[in-house]
Amino acid sequence: RESEEKFSKAFRSSPEAIVIARLIDGTIMEANDSFFQTTGYAREEIINVKPVNNGGWINPEDRIKMLNTLKEKGVVRNEEYYFRNKSGEKRTKLFSAELINFGSEPCLLSITTDITERKKMEEALRFSDTALKSIRESIIAVDNDNVITYWNNYSEELFGIKANEAIGKHLKEVTKPLEEYPGQRTERIQRLKANGYSHNELIYTTSQGNLWLDTSVQIMREGEKQYGYVLTASDITERKKTEAALRESEEKFSKAFHSSPQVIVISSLNNGVMLEVNETFLRLTGYAPEEVIGNKSSELGIWAKPEERIRMLAILREKGAVRNEEYTFRMKSGELRTWLFSGEIATINNEPCILSVTTDITERKKAEEAIRVAAEEWQTTFDSINDLVSVQDKDFGLVRVNKAYSNAVGMKPEELYGKKCYEVLHKTNHCIEHCPHFQTVQTKKTASHEMFEPNLGVYLDIVTSPIFDQAGNLTGTVHIAKDITERKRAEQALRESEEKYRELISTSLDGIIAIDPQNRVMVWNQGAENLFGYSEKEMLGNSILKIIPERDRAKVIIRLDNLNKANADKQSNTVKEGTGLNKNGSEVPVEISLSSRELENTCITTAIVRDITVRKEAEKKLKEIEKMKSEFLSNVSHELRTPLQSIGGFTKLLMNGQVPDPADQQEFLQIIDREALHLGNLINSLLDMSRLEDGRFKINPRLLPVRDFLIDPIKSFYSLARDKDITLTEDIPAQLPEMEVDGDRMRQVIINLIGNAVKFSDPGGSINIKVEKQQDQLLFQISDHGIGVSDEARKHLFERFYRAEGEMVRGGTGLGLFISKQIVDAHGGRIWAESKLGQGSTFSFTLPLNSKGGNEHDSGKENPGN
Repeated sequence: RESEEKFSKAFRSSPEAIVIARLIDGTIMEANDSFFQTTGYAREEIINVKPVNNGGWINPEDRIKMLNTLKEKGVVRNEEYYFRNKSGEKRTKLFSAELINFGSEPCLLSITTDITERKKMEEALRFSDTALKSIRESIIAVDNDNVITYWNNYSEELFGIKANEAIGKHLKEVTKPLEEYPGQRTERIQRLKANGYSHNELIYTTSQGNLWLDTSVQIMREGEKQYGYVLTASDITERKKTEAALRESEEKFSKAFHSSPQVIVISSLNNGVMLEVNETFLRLTGYAPEEVIGNKSSELGIWAKPEERIRMLAILREKGAVRNEEYTFRMKSGELRTWLFSGEIATINNEPCILSVTTDITERKKAEEAIRVAAEEWQTTFDSINDLVSVQDKDFGLVRVNKAYSNAVGMKPEELYGKKCYEVLHKTNHCIEHCPHFQTVQTKKTASHEMFEPNLGVYLDIVTSPIFDQAGNLTGTVHIAKDITERKRAEQALRESEEKYRELISTSLDGIIAIDPQNRVMVWNQGAENLFGYSEKEMLGNSILKIIPERDRAKVIIRLDNLNKANADKQSNTVKEGTGLNKNGSEVPVEISLSSRELENTCITTAIVRDITVRKEAEKKLKEIEKMKSEFLSNVSHELRTPLQSIGGFTKLLMNGQVPDPADQQEFLQIIDREALHLGNLINSLLDMSRLEDGRFKINPRLLPVRDFLIDPIKSFYSLARDKDITLTEDIPAQLPEMEVDGDRMRQVIINLIGNAVKFSDPGGSINIKVEKQQDQLLFQISDHGIGVSDEARKHLFERFYRAEGEMVRGGTGLGLFISKQIVDAHGGRIWAESKLGQGSTFSFTLPLNSKGGNEHDSGKENPGN
């Protein structure tokens, strides 16, 4: 039920429109809230109503093409189609679908995302070089002759070809897709001509080897005029490898499942419906697949004893698994068979299921029964006794022996009769020293003794019973000698084990405590003394409640009492977390493993207590990190939405001709450009965060003049600072050395630091950028007179996801300073912050000078803004 509720909630609340439609006629069986919100239809207008007007598809051939793709490949992924809302509005949607069974009918499960606005934005921004360079996708523009006219940065990285080497060449000279089957390229071209758009997943030959790329081609038009194509490509190599590995794993599992000699069944935990059975099940039971799949085992009567199935389910729900239980099953013919049953709970397609593996042991059980009957019959015979049994006369002469006795001494029974037992068994001429119970037997009593018999190399427990005639005279004896060698060895091993156990208890780092039914301490080791501060002398004989906080004592007494009662005749184990009370009055979080067993008619409870203070602190820290992640996702959503809304709003005003003034148009375009740059920086920060987490973050240093990565970022903030009435000044020497750095990464650091200074400065404030050459390093400082940060917040400024509270919260994702620190650290530098609340902040970082750089240059250039 919990799984269904989660699925239903996810289905209803999904931001994508999700529809389940009957495959045969397109009737919609179910849809989520997002579908009704985006189409404008009411639920009663859609659900179980035969579709009209082509069901919202603007181009009927699109639906036919989609169904053909689905029939050929079994799935449709991210195809763009046009749909009409109830109002008649045309919308572009990204469409994915696959076949499912819904209510025993073949249906189409589709998930659509409305990308109308995104398509408009892509069209509006197609000439924005800044926006294109910030996208982590390969973007290529070609003219009508397929000559490359644009080649973005990621294309250089993906194909290993610089823009100046690619632009001007024919597309075939640069990109080389490997065809999957003959005619595939012709199909792509025909689809592009027909729809103006084509989407494909292909393998391309690049400098990095063969890569799977997700490619899209869009015809570029102005009115009726076509002037070329835009191609985009994303690297999906890893995804393809994962998909291939998953298919291989599924094939191996299916082969093992069906070829297993054991019976394997997958059934629903909720209703017992059998979802899958292997060939062994069908062969042994005699059922056909269609008689089993989709039916309940209880309806077919496979469980011969329904109470066994109830017991199995109870064990399964309690322990999560059933191991080697013997149950009786009925075949289709009515024959009853005994199967050794094992099962466990597994989640398959978001549904709790029982995966059971059984072995037919019917024949083995029959054989065991036959052996048992034979053994019972033979136990009545003399020779079936394993002990050495002999009957002797009153002079110790052997009268009768069993097979075990004759085998032990290596003589046939008839060879032994008449010989003296002590001559045969003890190899001596008299018996008194070997039979200390002789006098006891003379008094008409049964006697016993243990001894080591060197001739046999075993320990024997010998019981001697007298035989009397009717007059009460001793006529002989019966001797039963039991081999107790293993018992003697076990006793010795037990003694050694007890010594080791005592040493283990005394040296264990965990506290080991044993208590009697009155909760009095019987064992208290050094680990318990270290944990609670009480010595063994202080605790032995005292109540265990001495180390329990007063608020928990009543609950602990009840728990211990219930544990003793429930396990009066069996052993029980349980693990709990709780709180212990130290001798000094402090409380200690502990993990307690309790075991209770009956010993000499009393119940002894043993507790192994472990200090989990460090673990609890780690769990608390983990919760804090999870909270920060949650806040981070919320912040990212806000940070993405704000520039997108700004870009969309100003773009619509310009497109609709509502801004006739050229000066206003230029201002709006600058805002769009700035917001696009901000959006690109934010996306790059998220990508950098992903690279840091999976170890792909790296820098590409090369020898650069300092001004190459310093001046342009400063210039980019003049307009923003001027808009906020903030003075931006520099204190940068005219002569600066060259340094071996990653220029793009260092620009990212400068932009992050200046951006924060502007963000946290109020109108009328000032910001100063200073560079100072020191002995073996360059010092960079960005100082502001803004709101500053508290000492507590300053400790966490460079941590991932961290954002200060109160007035200091002015947007952001909490990644800028964290990524900046990783960049500076990767260059061998150091970054830090100095600040006073209400007085401003200074963010500083150093970069080491090296032997490759250090020459002075730029001596005649002016600082920006001077």
